Amino acid sequence: MIDRSSGFRLAAGRSRYPVAADPPVAPVSGFGERAEAARAGVAVVIAPLSASVPKEIGRIDPGAEPVPWAPARGHNETMASDRSAGPTAIPVEQRRIVANEARLPPGVMLEGTQGRILCEALRLFAERGFYGTSIRDLAQACGIRSATLYAHFPTKEHVLAELVRVGHENHYARLLGAGGTDPVSRLRALVRAHVLAHAEYPLLAVVADNELHALSPEMAAPALLIRADGRQLLIDTLDAGVEAGVFHVPDSFLATTAISGMGMRVANWYDRGLPYTPEEIADTYAEFALRVAGVGHL
Repeated sequence: MIDRSSGFRLAAGRSRYPVAADPPVAPVSGFGERAEAARAGVAVVIAPLSASVPKEIGRIDPGAEPVPWAPARGHNETMASDRSAGPTAIPVEQRRIVANEARLPPGVMLEGTQGRILCEALRLFAERGFYGTSIRDLAQACGIRSATLYAHFPTKEHVLAELVRVGHENHYARLLGAGGTDPVSRLRALVRAHVLAHAEYPLLAVVADNELHALSPEMAAPALLIRADGRQLLIDTLDAGVEAGVFHVPDSFLATTAISGMGMRVANWYDRGLPYTPEEIADTYAEFALRVAGVGHL
């Protein structure tokens, strides 16, 4: 383990400090390091991961009492006593997405039980992931029995596949609708469309982007084809700009990856409560993309 107070590596079961009645203190953040420190006779101060906690938390405190070690529960592990209560709320500072409003694009059936299943699955998958959400969790969130859920979707994977399909089709339709008559205006329009899709439907974007891996190859194939077509639109635009002498990028694919990834992260941190509108974010990110493309490069 690493003693973060000095940078020295400590062997398991040993400490560079003499073990005494008042053991030294080493601030750690991981459960594995916590266990090693406890076995080495080093008192532990656990620093929360939230950026909002005071900086003093986690620093060396010679007067701190040792923290007894206990086995940690996994991220998706549920104790037997918790199962009857259903999924518990994840603390805000630990959520992978700030937004919490489950919204789907126009045209997606939202009425009736099937629409309720999609909306609740969107919320749960975005917060907990596909594997962190059970059929029982989803059914309970919808106020139905598990058997009723199966009457609308054959498996939980089919629910995810529908959300992934909706997310990719909505995103690609926006890209196809982007205007622009030259490479610069075209890139600006494509990036605006890309960012708006992630800012206006953040939960859907997170599920479509991050949970695609949970689908079988057969069920993921349609979304992967749509994703490849969307990527090619951006690559072709960058190539056209390089050929015209207005873009200066060493590799169009890498530039596409950088620009796309920048926009995808908007879905994780954006919420309507922030002092930015989706349009403002889209306009600013479009300017960022032009800089990545080397517009104005000398």
